[in-house]
Amino acid sequence: MANKLIRGSLIIFIGNIIFRIGGYVYRFLMAMLLGPTMYGVLGLTLPFQGIFQTLAAGGLPPAIAKYVAEYNAVNEPDMARQTIYTALSIMVFLGLFLGVLMIFV
Repeated sequence: MANKLIRGSLIIFIGNIIFRIGGYVYRFLMAMLLGPTMYGVLGLTLPFQGIFQTLAAGGLPPAIAKYVAEYNAVNEPDMARQTIYTALSIMVFLGLFLGVLMIFV
């Protein structure tokens, strides 16, 4: 049990590091490519984009983790897979809808 916990924590840690490095590279490249004025405009639009990302997720990731863990605990991998597919389809629909809304707003 402790080995699985350490392994899972290590995977999350490495993923977090990769995510942070990617964010740094993105911001560095955007600053170099856009210049100060347009980078400022980008900085003003990022919180707006973050709101739509939060709405698109809709609190689904914690629910997905809960139900997948429950279904895996009772040895129902088909239900766990169905939970992931259903949540993914909801998130894709909301993401596309809110993305189009963001373009027009």
